[in-house]
Amino acid sequence: MITSQLKIMAGHQQVMPFLLLYNAEAFIDFIRKLFNAQEMFRTLNAQKQIQHSEILIGNAMLFLSEAENETRNTPSSLYIYVVDTDTTFYKAIDMGCEPLMHPIDEDNGKRTAGIKDPFGNSWWLATIT
Repeated sequence: MITSQLKIMAGHQQVMPFLLLYNAEAFIDFIRKLFNAQEMFRTLNAQKQIQHSEILIGNAMLFLSEAENETRNTPSSLYIYVVDTDTTFYKAIDMGCEPLMHPIDEDNGKRTAGIKDPFGNSWWLATIT
């Protein structure tokens, strides 16, 4: 029997992606433009690089830190609901993303697509139709 309540900081979820990316500043600019992301918090290290950033996309928070170099870059695969899969997919392609899966209708009532961003992350886009 659990006797204590889990405490989570306001605006956080129990599980949050944490990306360690080379050129973090450019990544933040990229997701601002593509997903209307908002940076909510930032700290810098002694070299004036992003030590910790908290970025809100819709109602989800993700954490981000600058990788020391390109070999420490650890991209991820992320699933994101968007207003319009097709519009987001083609905007992403125009912004330099590589198509992983062109938009399709799935049997479960979703329209999905996949892209790989210039930072190595895979994004799986979904809209409930």
